[in-house]
Amino acid sequence: MSQRSTFDADPRRLAPLMDSKPEAAKLWDEKEFASVLRHQLSAPFEPDLLDFMKDPVDRRTVTGAEPNSFKTYADLLMHPNPSVDLLEAMKDFAKACRTGSKSALPKEVATVLYYASLAAALVRCGKRITTLTDRSLREGVDWACAQPWLEESLRRLFEECRDCLGAEGGEKP
Repeated sequence: MSQRSTFDADPRRLAPLMDSKPEAAKLWDEKEFASVLRHQLSAPFEPDLLDFMKDPVDRRTVTGAEPNSFKTYADLLMHPNPSVDLLEAMKDFAKACRTGSKSALPKEVATVLYYASLAAALVRCGKRITTLTDRSLREGVDWACAQPWLEESLRRLFEECRDCLGAEGGEKP
């Protein structure tokens, strides 16, 4: 953006950026969430997730896969037997993006990634990486599925997660 275009911009669109409250500056429009999510799923997870791992080790050891076949968020979520450690790191990363005021990800996209990591651990590994109840997890999955910008592969993952959870209203033993 050139300096001239900044001067020509609608002041109503610039005002929120100058507001001192972090929630006032909405950087993303809901119409952009699909593109942001698609971009994040195709991005390498290594730069983000290794900082959130409890015991970072060699990537090949962590993923249990060849380095060139397992490198993006989508690879991690769709792998038939992903690393639970990486899914936990993804959960922590997404949670930090949801709650941090300086996150580059829209909170809605971070929330989808958060629930996707929980769903992948449950569906693909048979592990719970959250203390959420089945009801709370189902509510989060239902919220994610209601987003019109959700990727179809994640929608299928969330549907599989619903199948793993107890009957609606009750907790699975």
